[in-house]
Amino acid sequence: MRKSRSKSSRSEDLRQLRKTRPRKSSRSKVFRKAKQPKANSIPPVMVRGDRQLKSTQRSGQNERVKRRYDVALSTPGAEIRLPSFPKMQVGWRVLSAILVGLLGYLLYTYWYSPAYRVAATEVEGQQRISKHDINIVANVAEQPIFSIDPVVVEKNLEDAFFDLSDVTVMVSVPSLVTVVIEERSPILAWNQDGQTMWIDSSGIAFPPRGEDGPSVIVEALDPLPLASNEIDFEKVPENKPTRFLPPQLLSAILAISVHIPPNTPLFYTEERGLGWQDIQGWDVFFGTDLKDIEMKLSVYDSIVNYLLQAGIQPELISVEFVHAPYYRLER
Repeated sequence: MRKSRSKSSRSEDLRQLRKTRPRKSSRSKVFRKAKQPKANSIPPVMVRGDRQLKSTQRSGQNERVKRRYDVALSTPGAEIRLPSFPKMQVGWRVLSAILVGLLGYLLYTYWYSPAYRVAATEVEGQQRISKHDINIVANVAEQPIFSIDPVVVEKNLEDAFFDLSDVTVMVSVPSLVTVVIEERSPILAWNQDGQTMWIDSSGIAFPPRGEDGPSVIVEALDPLPLASNEIDFEKVPENKPTRFLPPQLLSAILAISVHIPPNTPLFYTEERGLGWQDIQGWDVFFGTDLKDIEMKLSVYDSIVNYLLQAGIQPELISVEFVHAPYYRLER
């Protein structure tokens, strides 16, 4: 009985003691748990800027992986370990550098190679212009074929030679430059102020070249009324080929030239227009208005037939006005 009572008294004492002790709050347990660092956690590091982070990353990236090679021998269990070498990685920068170097070497080789230098131009279609003159203006001798611009060469030739109606320059590797030209065909020669100009079928004037000139010759005693048609052939490179003779005047000259003896020069004056000196000794003029040139020529033939039948020797016959022709016995 005593033992049971003693046990009960002890349990009651423990209960009383627990009641009298202050209880521990749950917050302190949570707080203690939160403050205790974990064994595997990384302590926080305060870093200003990203230099340290970049340096750590670079140090990891710059480390080259090394390969180890073991060579087995014929003896069982024996092998040789060869020295380890870093693993090489070829990036796009290395490839681009190699490519640039290769292209630079090829460009240097081709640029200074004699096989790709032009000796002279091959000229086709020339009649009066010499190949030597074409080569001087083209200026492609001893030049690398890669540096020649056909458009520039064509422009230089057109500016230097008015008597070229068409120019084509062809460049082909390794060293061939071909110039195909088409020259203007002169149909008459125009003499004015001591200068001689050749005129083609389009009325464009250009300097005479060669000895075979046109048979129709016009001696201009007065300049043409159109100042824009005046060309100074002493400054050929500074001028451009333009129409010198109006189409109406050009067609009139060609129509009149059929009725005069060969190599007989025509005259042109601003007052009386076109005319010539007949082989029978008189001068004839057709005026500046040449729209009715065929009718004027017909009237002139009628006047000449009348004068020859009448035995009259005039000094001048004028058909300047088709409805009022006249002749003079004295000048």
